[in-house]
Amino acid sequence: MPLALGMDIGGTRTRAALLDDSGAVRGTGTAAGANPVSAGVPASAARIAEAAARALQGHRGADVRAVLLGMAGGHVLAGTFEAIGAALRGIGITARPRHIGDVALAFAAGTGEPDGCALIAGTGAIAGRIRNRAAVRYADGHGWALGDRGSGVWLGRRAVQHALDALDTDRPDELACRVYDALGVGDREAIYAAVYADLPGSLARLAPLVLDPAVPEACAILDEAAAQLLATAALVREHETEPLVLAGGLLTGNGPLAERVHALARQHWARVHHAGDGAEAAARLALREISCAKGTELRG
Repeated sequence: MPLALGMDIGGTRTRAALLDDSGAVRGTGTAAGANPVSAGVPASAARIAEAAARALQGHRGADVRAVLLGMAGGHVLAGTFEAIGAALRGIGITARPRHIGDVALAFAAGTGEPDGCALIAGTGAIAGRIRNRAAVRYADGHGWALGDRGSGVWLGRRAVQHALDALDTDRPDELACRVYDALGVGDREAIYAAVYADLPGSLARLAPLVLDPAVPEACAILDEAAAQLLATAALVREHETEPLVLAGGLLTGNGPLAERVHALARQHWARVHHAGDGAEAAARLALREISCAKGTELRG
C-alpha cells in the first residue's frame, strides 16, 4: 500500500502525518523544533527522522512513496536535504524528500483555493502571496535579529524592553516583575547576561508572559503586535476579495493575539481562514505526487 509522509517543521515543534492512498491518516508523530537555521542541520535531520519514525510505527518505510517537508529556511544551509535524506533512510524511508515553503503549506492547510495570501506568526513571522498554490512574494520573515515583527520572539523582546524601562524609571509593574521572575534576575547586567546567553530562545520563552490576559501591561504590546502583523500581510495583498489564511501557533488558537489579528483582518479581508494541520496538508500534497506519478506511468 503506497503511503505519503508530510511534515510541518517549525522552530518550536515538528509534526509528521502518514496517509495512505485513500487519504486516510495512518500515523502521526511529533518531535522538537527542527528548523535547520535555528536547530542546525544535524539536529534538524535527527528530529525530522524522530517525528517520521513515530508516524511510521506499524508500517514499512519502503511503502512511503513521497515525502514533503514544509519548512522555512531549508534552502539557506548547504547540505540540509542531503542530511535529512540520510536520516530518513536510516528508518527505512528511501523516497527522496521534497520541500515546500512554510507559507505555501500554511495556505494549503487553510483553503483549497489556488490563490490568496497567508500570514504566519509563531516563533517567527512572515506573510506571503500565493499563486497557483506556490508562494510568489514574501514580506518579513527576516529572522529574529532583523524582523519577524509580531512573532513570539518579538513579543519576548518587547517584554524585556518593558522590564528594562521599568528599571530605568524605578517603576516595576506586573509584567516587569514577571519578566524578572522568569529570568531569575532583576538588575540590568544580569538581565543582559540571561537574555544574551541563549538567543533567540530566551526571548521566545518570555512570549507567554505577554499572552497572559491577567497582565494588564501586556495589552499595549499585543495591540502593537497585531498591527505589525496585519501591516506585514497588507504588503503582499493585491485584492480585498482574496482569502487570507492565518497560521502559526500565535494565530490559530483562541489567544489574545489571535483574537486581535482576526478582528483586524476581518476589517480588510473579505475571507479569513485559519490553517488546519500543516503536516496533514503536506501529506495530502504528497499524495498528489503519487497520483501524478501513477498517471504518468499509465500514459507511458
